[in-house]
Amino acid sequence: MSRAVKPGAIDWDVFFRKDDSSLQALLRKSPSLLEMILFIPLCLRLEGFVPGVPVADISAILLSIMAFGRKPKVGWQPAFGYRMLLFAIPAWMAVSGVYNDQLPFTRMGHIVAWALVIAASTSGRLNMRALVGSIGVSQVIATAYGIITLPQSTYPGRMIGMFGDPNTAGLHLLALGLVYAGIAQRNRKYFIVLAISLVGIFLTFSRTTWLGLGLALAWVFIPKNFNVWIKATLLFGVYKSVIGYANDVKNEGSFSDRAGSDHLRSLIVPLEEKLVAENPFTGHGPGTLTVKLGENEFFFHSSYLLLRAEGGWIMFYLMLTLLVLTIIKVSHPLSGLPNRYLEATPIAILVCAANLGNVFLSYPACLALAACTWWAHAPGADEDQLAKLDTPVEEDLRASQNKLVNYLAGHENVMAKYDKLEKMEEEASKA
Repeated sequence: MSRAVKPGAIDWDVFFRKDDSSLQALLRKSPSLLEMILFIPLCLRLEGFVPGVPVADISAILLSIMAFGRKPKVGWQPAFGYRMLLFAIPAWMAVSGVYNDQLPFTRMGHIVAWALVIAASTSGRLNMRALVGSIGVSQVIATAYGIITLPQSTYPGRMIGMFGDPNTAGLHLLALGLVYAGIAQRNRKYFIVLAISLVGIFLTFSRTTWLGLGLALAWVFIPKNFNVWIKATLLFGVYKSVIGYANDVKNEGSFSDRAGSDHLRSLIVPLEEKLVAENPFTGHGPGTLTVKLGENEFFFHSSYLLLRAEGGWIMFYLMLTLLVLTIIKVSHPLSGLPNRYLEATPIAILVCAANLGNVFLSYPACLALAACTWWAHAPGADEDQLAKLDTPVEEDLRASQNKLVNYLAGHENVMAKYDKLEKMEEEASKA
């Protein structure tokens, strides 16, 4: 049983506690190997290893087909409004594409797959245990590969691995690391994976990622009695202060060799702003991902400007509304069980988006939002709800008993739960 925490004190149990959440019972179903394999391309960036093949998009579509082929789970909070807002994003992108006569199949396919994966999680169809297992494997692979290839990095002294640049590497490790921290079972493997993820984040030497990590941890460890809006206001103040200080010392110490890249960014961002201003309402259509500087093309360095470039102000506000709504929902989950790591995940994404293009519609953001919506809409797994899950009671009760004992170890009422499930088994056998 978790110890009492004085008002205003830091709740260290949020990190060191064992699994004492009844919601963990919903994770008892073993993931299929196929689903874990399909999640891997969404956690890593494998397109460079298979040129011309959208491996991640294909995997996302297959996962969506598998998920929507299942019955929706009983007891989950209705999410019609959330899904409507979610699907408004690819719908508006299509409108913008038709209006601008720019509707690339691959980009639209990616955006639709992105939305389908998130939508599948709102009704419990997405196999969250498979996702968590894949994230654990991917974090280790990404960091190990990054360290091995560090001497060949095109950014001297900074880890990029299979991600192409340090900021992208940082986004993957940070966003997915927070998902893993929030959902994975707390055991020895849990802490090993998180330690490896932190090493990878450090080796990227990405100022944006470090800031995102710092703000995410601040959100996690702010005392639980603080209102979500007070926490958001405090974090915004810290963010503005850190950004101001970072601009003053951005080319000092370990970052003294960044003057060239910062200068390049200062040349690219005005071009992005100019392109956005040409068509502010509808944008230029999906696939508007680059600007031209001289004879060279560069990807957008701001995801906020990229949203406006592809879909205008409407796209911008649709995405920000979705993220804010996700934070609100995961902060007030149906189960009543808080998960501050998942609450912090959209915040980390919002920070990383400031200095990196294509963050919001990336698969790390997709999986982060999927995990948040899964947790927000999932019911608390008490006995009555366990009896209504999509597998027959008489076939699943014994597995439920074993898993409940494992996940609820340390609770004062665990034996009462166990006895009640035994009675349910006897009644099911008589029926």
